Amino acid sequence: MRRADGSGTSFVFTSYLAKVNDEWKSKVGAGSTVNWPTGLGGKGNDGIAAFVQRLPGAIGYVEYAYAKQNNLGLHQTGFCRRQTGKPDGRELL
Repeated sequence: MRRADGSGTSFVFTSYLAKVNDEWKSKVGAGSTVNWPTGLGGKGNDGIAAFVQRLPGAIGYVEYAYAKQNNLGLHQTGFCRRQTGKPDGRELL
């Protein structure tokens, strides 16, 4: 799942991906809006969370404060600490 609208969260997420993956950097890049190669787009944190909760196996990303406030399963990438996701396997990055 990806954001269908521009967001600071997308900027942070795509900047990280561009930093760790040269192919991502050259083909997609980093920004608050990018030309996503595939995937469904949700509008805002609510849209992403709704898609992830409805679709088994879906992975998405939302702002950390939103995920924490709404008790969503969390998995943080990079050098951040990790928390396990919900028992049903749905996690938000």
